[in-house]
Amino acid sequence: MKNQEQKAPYPWITLGILVFVAIFIIITVVTYSSSEKKRIVGDVGKELETLAGIKVDQIERWHREKINDARLIYDNQTLAEQIESFFIKSNNRKERARLSQYLNSLIETYDFGSAILLDAGGILGLGVPQEDMVIGNNLKSRMAGIITGRKISISDLHFTPVISYLHLDLTVPMLMEQDNDTILVGILVFRIDPEKELFPLVSSWPVSRSSSECILFRVENDSVTYLNDSPYNDGETRIMKRNKGELEFLTLDAFREGRSYTRGTDYRGKDVVASARPVPGTNWYILAKTDINEVLRPFRRELTALSLMTLLALM
Repeated sequence: MKNQEQKAPYPWITLGILVFVAIFIIITVVTYSSSEKKRIVGDVGKELETLAGIKVDQIERWHREKINDARLIYDNQTLAEQIESFFIKSNNRKERARLSQYLNSLIETYDFGSAILLDAGGILGLGVPQEDMVIGNNLKSRMAGIITGRKISISDLHFTPVISYLHLDLTVPMLMEQDNDTILVGILVFRIDPEKELFPLVSSWPVSRSSSECILFRVENDSVTYLNDSPYNDGETRIMKRNKGELEFLTLDAFREGRSYTRGTDYRGKDVVASARPVPGTNWYILAKTDINEVLRPFRRELTALSLMTLLALM
């Protein structure tokens, strides 16, 4: 009688243990991945909040420096006397040459783009360089307030016909004491090119991330206007408008609600983490943002490597 060969029992217990371990590992990895992603994004969001605050401080400091530069000019009584003589005299060739030379020196000293001199009524009298001797709509709209207010001021960013670059106007009313009264003898307007100092200040980034950028923008009714160049637009356009409800408004809502940051979609259609802050004394805002993919890329690589090693261990 032949011995019947007995089949080995199927290892259900072993298989069950392996399935249980695999499910446990998957649940653990998914839970860990979700919490770790949230932590990483949160850390970057707080970093962006800090950076946005630093940028606001830097812009405020830059603004104060420009006002302080203007005060030195404002307090120059010799210059005020020369301006008065320039507008009073019919033959003012000597005063014109002297003022042109002095304005040139101020442009070089303070790195202004150009300068114009107006009389007490807002009429053009002198321009350096001569081809930039023009009053744009922005300055015209503020002229009455400048004449009556007699205060140093910095305008918003704007374009002016003939002037080829986006700029701000630093306005300096020149006053003189006369017969126990203070009279306005002229108005100096210095054009500031933001590309020389302001925009590089905004764009500089202390952390090495290729997708990170700081954007200076302002809110106009139901849209926002970008003021500084983005590294992603190839310099083709400076001012970019976006509709209400998009990333910039989400970050401002987060700021008002006391949240450090928010997630959203930027103008490139990329998922980003971002933080925004208002710049006091202006209608500007700073937006600091970074792509989510770049933020999570190192973690995803580590997670992939860990998953592969776990899979090999189970095989």
